[in-house]
Amino acid sequence: MQLWSLATCLDTAFFGAIGIGEPHASSQFMLAKFDKKWPVEKTMFLTYSAKTLAEAAAGVGKQTDMVVVRPGHPIYALTAEDLSTLDGLHKQTSAKDEAARQEAYGVIRAYIEESAKKAEQSKATVEEVPKEETPQPEIPQVEAEPPVCTENLSSGVMVVKPAKDGV
Repeated sequence: MQLWSLATCLDTAFFGAIGIGEPHASSQFMLAKFDKKWPVEKTMFLTYSAKTLAEAAAGVGKQTDMVVVRPGHPIYALTAEDLSTLDGLHKQTSAKDEAARQEAYGVIRAYIEESAKKAEQSKATVEEVPKEETPQPEIPQVEAEPPVCTENLSSGVMVVKPAKDGV
C-alpha cells in the first residue's frame, strides 16, 4: 500500500489509483494491459469497471464521480445519466462474463466426471484380469561343506579355505 502523501511517478504504468480500493482497481488495469494510447471510451469503461470491482474492498462506497481530462479537449465531468449508462454496460458485460464462466465450469465438470468414469472402468478391467503367476527359475541345490576359516592373529588377516581341497 502506498502512502498517499508520497509523490509517485506513474510514467510507466500510465494509470494511478488511490484509496483503500487501490489494489483492486490497479489490478484491473494491469489485467486489461492498459496502455495510454487506448481510446477514451475504452479507458472510461475500464475505469468505471475497475472502480466498481474495487467496491469489494471494505470501505469503498458506491458513490462515483468521474471526470475526463484529455489534452486539447475541455474537462468533462460525467453526469448521473452518463454513470448510469456505464453502470448498465458494466452489468451487461459482467453477466456475459459470468455466463461464460458457468459454461467453462460445466465443461470442466463434464471432463472430471468422464475422467472418473474412465478411471473406474480401468480399475474394473484391472481387477477382472486374472493375475498370472510368473514362473520362477529353479535354483539348483548344491550340497557343500561350509568353508573353514583360519585366522592369522599376528597379521590380522583372515583366510577362508574350502572344507575339502578341490571342491
